[in-house]
Amino acid sequence: MGRFALKRLLGTKAGDHSLKARLKALKELMTNHHKEEESDLFPKARKAMSSDGLEKLGASMKKLFDGDVKRGHEAVPATFDDDLRKPVLAKSTAAKRKKTARA
Repeated sequence: MGRFALKRLLGTKAGDHSLKARLKALKELMTNHHKEEESDLFPKARKAMSSDGLEKLGASMKKLFDGDVKRGHEAVPATFDDDLRKPVLAKSTAAKRKKTARA
């Protein structure tokens, strides 16, 4: 749901009357997601995994995060294909612009 909300927000023009509502929806989704992680997922992971395993997982997640930051926010929604349920390579922003310009 977060990726959908982000994609929808990124497709919203600055002057669109729905921008504020879409920002609020994304904020609420992300806040709830983070609360669930902190209260449910992370405690379970700490119990199920060794300290070494958690360190490796954290390093792997940081590497992915740093790559997303480097590519920019517009590339992040394209890093996951919801139908395939697996990561995919993001298209470059330039390629997206060309495709949009042709449409």
